[in-house]
Amino acid sequence: LFGGRINTDPASEYSHRLKGTGFADANYYANNFNDVASGMVVCFELLVVNNWQVLTEGFVAVTGPWARLFFLAYYLLVVVVVSNLAISFVIDAVMDQLKDDETETKLSDGTCIVGHTAVFNAEVLTGTRTSLTGKWQAYVTGSFTPDEGERLIKDLFSTKRQIVRMDMARGGL
Repeated sequence: LFGGRINTDPASEYSHRLKGTGFADANYYANNFNDVASGMVVCFELLVVNNWQVLTEGFVAVTGPWARLFFLAYYLLVVVVVSNLAISFVIDAVMDQLKDDETETKLSDGTCIVGHTAVFNAEVLTGTRTSLTGKWQAYVTGSFTPDEGERLIKDLFSTKRQIVRMDMARGGL
């Protein structure tokens, strides 16, 4: 379709058509479909919307106005549709991974830990002697095993009120 039309050969019928265009002024002669590698570079430049209007101007000059249809179709199909689908798959995979990291853990006292959030009944917690009643929620930063999470919640409301220290890499309450 476009192969061999973009060149600097003075004997070529196409090279004189490029003179005076933005394509020639920008010295974009290497951006062509003369071989597979160059074609892939042009397609990548179109994908990232890098001066696509200059590229289009050069190809329109050597082929005709119908070449704009190719570049418009490429933009609509690849840039708008395919790249958005690829990005949505990546985002979906990341969200699934984050969801998997937030496994629900039920503790013996009824406390439920999901990800970094613990929901507990203050009256039921072992060692609790406060006037707190009902369900409460605590946000725990860091990454803990269920046993560590249970200990942190219980220590938070215990009458002995131990100070829980966690190293900086693991976080704390």
